[in-house]
Amino acid sequence: MKTKFFDLCKKAALVTAVSAIAFLAVPSQANAEEGDTCLVLAYAEQEGMGNITSTCNDVAFKDSVEAKQGDVIIVKAQYYPRCTFEGWYVNGELKSMQKNYSFTANGPMCIATAKFRKNGDMFYATDREKLPISQTSWANRTCRFAAGSGEYDMSVTTAMVVQGEACIAAFNTVLEDYKLARTYNITFTKPSGKNYETLNTPATLVFQIPQELQSPGRIFRMINVYKGQPTVLEDTDASDTTLTFVSDKAGAYALVYKDAAVPAEVPVTEDPVVQTLPVIPAE
Repeated sequence: MKTKFFDLCKKAALVTAVSAIAFLAVPSQANAEEGDTCLVLAYAEQEGMGNITSTCNDVAFKDSVEAKQGDVIIVKAQYYPRCTFEGWYVNGELKSMQKNYSFTANGPMCIATAKFRKNGDMFYATDREKLPISQTSWANRTCRFAAGSGEYDMSVTTAMVVQGEACIAAFNTVLEDYKLARTYNITFTKPSGKNYETLNTPATLVFQIPQELQSPGRIFRMINVYKGQPTVLEDTDASDTTLTFVSDKAGAYALVYKDAAVPAEVPVTEDPVVQTLPVIPAE
């Protein structure tokens, strides 16, 4: 029990640290309106054990919303059979043990996380299959296995975290002309709760690009750092809202992007002036 408590504390500390990268996480959005807006993210840390609904000023949103300072956010948690709700955390701090919790948007970013735990060893894959959740993703929805990837017996959990200096330096070695948008930890977990650093074979993953970073024609890619070595993972889909990449590694990831080059305007040349000579009448 102590181990689980310390694990939760470590995870909470990671989420707390995210406030320190408000300018990194939202490179232009956080200060574009001089503090008028707040990026609110809400998700279930263990979606296979429960799910959530969330609203901003009574308007439902999924995963994230760009709220105004002072907007009312209401989040509601529902736990699945043989599981227990362990509270709402906002930016890593426990705020409520009640399933329904409300707060006001404040600061550049608020991350509301519902935490759950399974009751003993009674939560098996067969129970999970009976629940109304995706067969390909039963953690949060930010990143999931693509249909047909063959990794249905694992969850993908994505947490936005501050990476260390050595990791950022590794990202920068392959950044090229891309901009660093956000950094994450991606975890692969079996229903038993065991985490895996690598998969048996590379899998196709679909990552939901944060709405505030989406832009028509913008080019995204992922960079993974595993044991100090960076690997560039190209986007293989044509969507402006998702990034599809292939990887077999858990651990540190960076979402990077660049805007497509705008073709230079071709200068308009005026029609050449044709000089006409005066007609000399014949004598």
